[in-house]
Amino acid sequence: MKNLRALRESRHLSQETLAEHLDIAPRRISAYEREVSEANISLQIKIADYFGVTLDYLNGREIDTFNRVDNTDLCVKEFGNRIRQIRTDKKLSAKEVAEKAGVSANYLLLIESGAKIPKLETAINILNTLNASADAALMDSLQAGYSVRAHFLDLKIAALAPKEQKLILDLIEVMVDNIRKNQ
Repeated sequence: MKNLRALRESRHLSQETLAEHLDIAPRRISAYEREVSEANISLQIKIADYFGVTLDYLNGREIDTFNRVDNTDLCVKEFGNRIRQIRTDKKLSAKEVAEKAGVSANYLLLIESGAKIPKLETAINILNTLNASADAALMDSLQAGYSVRAHFLDLKIAALAPKEQKLILDLIEVMVDNIRKNQ
């Protein structure tokens, strides 16, 4: 199971603790993670349900990006990072957001880590719970999102001390000038 170790570690679980939850020997967890042994389908289902993932994800058959029509990638990991950033900026716990959005806290954390792609309805529920726009969460993937991202960076820069603002703006100006020279 290609993603078992990553899932276990993302929950800060030892092999022993996970084995206890699944009512199996810890050596079996080790063997599954090293892919020297394969769990039967009923145990794989139990493990997938425990982590709130699909069997395909557990076994490494799902990827964290998928191609759009214009051959650019929708970056699920960045979507998850943005959701986490919005949630933490609002000082909300994963449990609070998950309950209001109608998902488990574990599933929300998997979305935030980029391990799961939520259904559109789920993503909308999460964004509505956070009172956030889809533009804010998808700005790394949308070509039109660059202006949204620039706005978010502008807000971050504005929150800095004047000396730090000058440093950042000077760096940006130098980078823009270098790009224009090299075109």
